[in-house]
Amino acid sequence: MPRTPFVLSVIALIAVGIVGLLVLNTAINENAYTLQDLHNGQTTLDSTEERLTDEIAELSAPGNLAAAAERLGLVEATDITYLRLPDGKELKMPTPGGN
Repeated sequence: MPRTPFVLSVIALIAVGIVGLLVLNTAINENAYTLQDLHNGQTTLDSTEERLTDEIAELSAPGNLAAAAERLGLVEATDITYLRLPDGKELKMPTPGGN
């Protein structure tokens, strides 16, 4: 009967190993689902980014900017003037043609 503790030890070791493998497999599967969810979220974000980039490109087109400026009542500048912030002095820039 001295073999009984040894056999029980081996059976217990095998049982612990099987339970450990089941726990490990469950954790791997859970991480796979999380990874799939993250991948789906990334795909959605990529689509949104592409749509917004296209929208920005369309709105930034010169014709669209001119139309938007006209709707807002903006007019084309004839003289370019910069303000120097420390003293508020106006600096006029020369225009083409020497005006």
